Amino acid sequence: MGMAWIVLLLGAGAIIYNHVYRKRMYREIDRLEEWKINLMNRPVPDELAKVKQLNMTGETEQLFERWRQQWDDIVAVKLPNVEEQLFDAERLLDKYRYRQARRLLGQIADGLRRLEEEVHEIIHEVNELIGSEEQSRAEIEELRAAHREAKKALLAYRYTFGSAADLLDVRLTEAEKQFQRFAELTEAGNYLAARDVVLTLKEELGRLTAMMEEIPKLLGECQTSLPAQLAELADGYREMEERGYILDHLHMERTLQENGKKSSNVWP
Repeated sequence: MGMAWIVLLLGAGAIIYNHVYRKRMYREIDRLEEWKINLMNRPVPDELAKVKQLNMTGETEQLFERWRQQWDDIVAVKLPNVEEQLFDAERLLDKYRYRQARRLLGQIADGLRRLEEEVHEIIHEVNELIGSEEQSRAEIEELRAAHREAKKALLAYRYTFGSAADLLDVRLTEAEKQFQRFAELTEAGNYLAARDVVLTLKEELGRLTAMMEEIPKLLGECQTSLPAQLAELADGYREMEERGYILDHLHMERTLQENGKKSSNVWP
């Protein structure tokens, strides 16, 4: 009688375990189905519609076509394949083939993770393109204003830049060509390349602005403190000679003369 109860309890336990395990796997199927639906409802079409507001040529057109094809493939091929795999998993559960069903559900989850990454990448790239266009459009106007101010300052205070004025002229002219390059790339729909031009311009104009602030200060020092320091050195050198120090090997007079000429030659 005791053995019968043990067998009965074991049988009941197996039935309960089987029921709980099946229920858990059906919940996993429901979770994966919900994940699939969530992926299908991602706002990729809305994001792609924003791209159409840009110049649909060149780089933008190529990127749009690639993203559209990727999304069409996900919706028309990959997600329906997932749906079919979920049906297969249900059929395996109905036949109590738990090991095969568990393995298939793991494969489905891996596939959905890959699709999640692919969808995320599409949205990220679309936002990057649109964001770069918006940011570049705002920043290029600021850079144009900075360029105009730099040219005005060079024209109005050219004498304060000495011989460096010609170099500044050349670099400002080169920067002006980059503005034209930006306009051409934008017109051709190459917004990411245009963004690179903006970043290069920002860096170059930042350097030029810093140079135009520092050069007059440095030239002022060359005209005031440096000659005074050279004169002080010359006085000290002559004083040491008068005291009998042998300093010919230092060639100090020639060095002082050369440095004096250099300090005066910084002005045109």
